[in-house]
Amino acid sequence: MRSLNVLILGVLAAQSIVFGSANAASVPDDVLEQARAYAKTHRSEKPPRSQSLVEEYASGFFAGFIHGAYNGVLSGDDAFATAYAKGAARWKQGPDAQQRTFAGYGYQRIEWTGLWTAGFETSLFEPDGQPGLAAWLDFLAGSGAALPKTEPGPHFLELRLRLTGYLSPRGSYGHLGMHGRELFATSVQVLGN
Repeated sequence: MRSLNVLILGVLAAQSIVFGSANAASVPDDVLEQARAYAKTHRSEKPPRSQSLVEEYASGFFAGFIHGAYNGVLSGDDAFATAYAKGAARWKQGPDAQQRTFAGYGYQRIEWTGLWTAGFETSLFEPDGQPGLAAWLDFLAGSGAALPKTEPGPHFLELRLRLTGYLSPRGSYGHLGMHGRELFATSVQVLGN
C-alpha cells in the first residue's frame, strides 16, 4: 500500500526494507511543491491505490530517499517512480540535505545507546533510560554497521549498540506494522552482547 498514512513495504535488500510512512502534515514543503506540479501536468494519471497523485509522489520521494543510501533503482514513469528517482538524488546531496529531508517528514535526529533484538521478522531497538519506547530499527547503507546475520527461525540476536539516526513520528512500522516508531540508523557502533 503506497499511502501517506500506512506503512510501505518493499523488497529492495536481503530483507524487507521499510520505506516509512508520512502524513500530509509531515512532508517537506519542497516535496509538496514538486508533487503538486507533477499532479498538475499528469492529471490523467491514476495512482495504483486510492490516493491522490500528490500522496503517491510524496510516498515515492521518501522511498527513494531512504533507498538512495543503497543506490536503489525503480523504473517507470508514474508518480511513484518519478519521485523515487528525485528522492534518491536528494540522499546523495549529503548529510545536511538528509537531515532537512528527515525533519520535513517529521523524523527527529537522535543519538542513543540501547539493546537491539534481531531475528526472523524482528528488528527492535530499545534505548537505555526510556522505558516503553521501542522502535523498528533499519540500518541505512554507510552506517558502519558490521552486524552478524540473523537466520530464519526461533533464534534471536541481542546486541548493545550506540547509534545515531532518525526517529519517526508515531505510526505503524516494521513487520506487520506492529511498532509505533521506526529508527533509521546512520551511524552504528556495536558495544557487545
